[in-house]
Amino acid sequence: MSLPDHSHFRMQGFPDPDLIREGLEKVAEHGIPGPGIASVLDVGTEAFLRYFEEEILDNLIRYGGSTCRFFDGVYGSGKTHLLQLLYELALRRGMVVVRTELSHALRLEQWQLVTLYILQNMETQINEQLVRTLPNILETLRDNGFADSASLKKANLPHAGFQATILKVVTGSLEGVARERLRRYLLGERIGAGELRNVGIRGVKNPLSQRNAEQALKTVLNGLFYLGLPGTLLLFDETEKSFSSSRSVPSRKVQISANLIRRFIDSCTTGGLLGTVAVFAVLPGFLENCARIYPALGQRIQISYRDTKKPAWRWPTLPIYAVSSVSQPEDFLDAVIKRLEAIVLYYGGDVEGLRSRMKSEGQRILNENAGMGFRRDLMKALATLALERMRGGAIGYGHYQSL
Repeated sequence: MSLPDHSHFRMQGFPDPDLIREGLEKVAEHGIPGPGIASVLDVGTEAFLRYFEEEILDNLIRYGGSTCRFFDGVYGSGKTHLLQLLYELALRRGMVVVRTELSHALRLEQWQLVTLYILQNMETQINEQLVRTLPNILETLRDNGFADSASLKKANLPHAGFQATILKVVTGSLEGVARERLRRYLLGERIGAGELRNVGIRGVKNPLSQRNAEQALKTVLNGLFYLGLPGTLLLFDETEKSFSSSRSVPSRKVQISANLIRRFIDSCTTGGLLGTVAVFAVLPGFLENCARIYPALGQRIQISYRDTKKPAWRWPTLPIYAVSSVSQPEDFLDAVIKRLEAIVLYYGGDVEGLRSRMKSEGQRILNENAGMGFRRDLMKALATLALERMRGGAIGYGHYQSL
């Protein structure tokens, strides 16, 4: 039997064994890899990721440009996996990243709640440390001497209160109640000017509200870029139908959602946002509803790929299958089997007969899924088989270093 090729592990920087096992357990349970191992399990999207890094992150975001990208596909077709790959890529580059699930609980017309979520869940790596939430990121930049406060001070940003607060955090060393109040303000709480004056803070007002949410978010994203961070990646994952209307006249909520997306796209293309890329992974119907409900939004999204078999990566909208070089389900199955077989071997597990068992189980799943929504079920089943073989074997770090 020929041994699996480990070159992928050497190129990608194989994570530690515990992380791999934990990630596979999550795949077996949910069909989605755990943090840090999406690239280890990935097959077929290497070329697209290189394009995304070079053309979008290096040549656009790095210099202050911004863009919106849309990927659509059915449930289980790999949208969340792609977002996880982009998340890992952006973190390695030191970008700020936010992952947001769009569902009935968090919809686009609730822009205040979306902004609140972003403030509380943004992440970045500073000195190889994962830092989460806006105030923690600002304080870590300050403590490490990385904050370019002079550039931020010169900027003319749309929400003066958030700009002033960010400056106070990165240039000062507030303690006690004053520090706590500013942190709460940055996390979107309703901390008024009077409450701040009582603890000696002046020049900060207008806490986050539905009315100023767009201005606050633009100020934060642009402010982070002025401070010297290499950009922000916003990932929106539509896990439930969050943007749809069967009515001849769409509801006000749907119209608000469409208008917010339109204004967000315009901010990316006209310079209102700096160093920001927003990626929407959406279910079928989202893009068509955008065009039907708000024709001006449809013109901006430009659903071009419906009329061609070879969508171009530079287009703002793409079907999820277009990012993969492994286009046929059977080819995807074979590639995943080879990857998982290599991981089992890496653990010292028994791979005898594993390939044929995975092939049989995988083919069964493909036969039951006529469309493109087979990937999640397939990964769950194959990860379960791999874990069964890994439980009896474990490698040491010395062997890991030799791979």
